[in-house]
Amino acid sequence: MKITEITTNDVGVGGTTGEVEIEKGIGALMIAATSVQTVLDARIRVWIESQNGVDEIIDDVSVMDALLMGVFGDSALQSEGVIECIGRIPLTKDGGAISLLPQQKIKMEVKGLYTGAAHKFMLYGTEEPLYTSQVRLYEKRNLTVDQTSVDLNVLGFDMLVIPYSQHITEIQLTWSNGSTTRHTLFELMVDSKSIDPIQYVKVDGTVGAEFSRIFIPLSNEHSGIRISSVNFRKVSGNALQIALRQE
Repeated sequence: MKITEITTNDVGVGGTTGEVEIEKGIGALMIAATSVQTVLDARIRVWIESQNGVDEIIDDVSVMDALLMGVFGDSALQSEGVIECIGRIPLTKDGGAISLLPQQKIKMEVKGLYTGAAHKFMLYGTEEPLYTSQVRLYEKRNLTVDQTSVDLNVLGFDMLVIPYSQHITEIQLTWSNGSTTRHTLFELMVDSKSIDPIQYVKVDGTVGAEFSRIFIPLSNEHSGIRISSVNFRKVSGNALQIALRQE
């Protein structure tokens, strides 16, 4: 189903979709934009609202982080004709549509869309033949300006996305068997690209992995162990934001 379409530089739009809502459960969001630039700095929030309150699904996460997590190691962002960027964000763990209770609604808002040109941004929801309560959650974590060493518990999550930033000097991973390993960003970038060398298929047919992000799968299917915590070492004076996806 088509949920909304905007032209990002229209008067009154201000680079946001505004709050939009649907009353039928969906399994994923599909995002399409006539320019990749439209979504590079955009953020998305998705939540279920009822009389009892709000349950967050995507908690103000980078649109690109969420899209690229959806294709990591499996497929790539696509393009078609004048639409430069097409991707989907799974909202459930098993591919079913979110089962909504009476009077529940799914609400969403995208902010920070590029307003420097008349780009189209479209948001769709994919309907599914089966319903599920297995909702997949996306969260953000902030590394503040003053922090130089940050420990992050990642139990319960299956994917971590971090920016490829010169301000991160080292990352230490603690594993479920008690081992610790230390890594530079370059090492983690090579590991990430070895799993997923192609993130984006452009309109002209060329491909690339060019969004300055490192993806860290948090469980190792071959060894049977997983990452339980991550320590970030960074220089002070710079804030960074990372994203997590729930298992």
